[in-house]
Amino acid sequence: AQAQADHEAETLAALENAARDSPFPLSKDQWTAHVSSGLCPAFNYFMERVAEGPGGDRFAAVELFRAFRIFNPSYAKTLSHKDAFALIEKLDHYPIFRKGGYVAKLKKGWNAYKQNASFVVADFGKTKDGEKDKSAILTWHYRMFLRIDEDEADDIPKKRVDASVTMI
Repeated sequence: AQAQADHEAETLAALENAARDSPFPLSKDQWTAHVSSGLCPAFNYFMERVAEGPGGDRFAAVELFRAFRIFNPSYAKTLSHKDAFALIEKLDHYPIFRKGGYVAKLKKGWNAYKQNASFVVADFGKTKDGEKDKSAILTWHYRMFLRIDEDEADDIPKKRVDASVTMI
């Protein structure tokens, strides 16, 4: 019995030492500080970049969300070329889109994107049972991404060469 009590005491001491040296928060106050150290900067970043523009103006955020509507195929198929490019241009105000050249890529692939969007039926996003499928729009975009190279080739005007005309 004494050996078992000694073993339990050693185990308890080892666990207490491991807990004290642990990099993980152990108390409620430590957890609160740990979570706050990650969430507060994220929230501040969001408020600075998206929720509030310079001077507390939310106009830029509203414009960004308007521009994002272009990624809804049911909406995109109704847009004229001019309106679509105006929405795409609104994305250029954000460095993340400017840096990767996404605006130019979206413009380049617009014709193929709109053609693919035109095949989307009105009840897009519903399962066979009529329930809402929250991942349907992502699935559709991923499937379109897999074929984007083929579609971009259709967007680039093909150079026609008249074989009967020769340069001297």
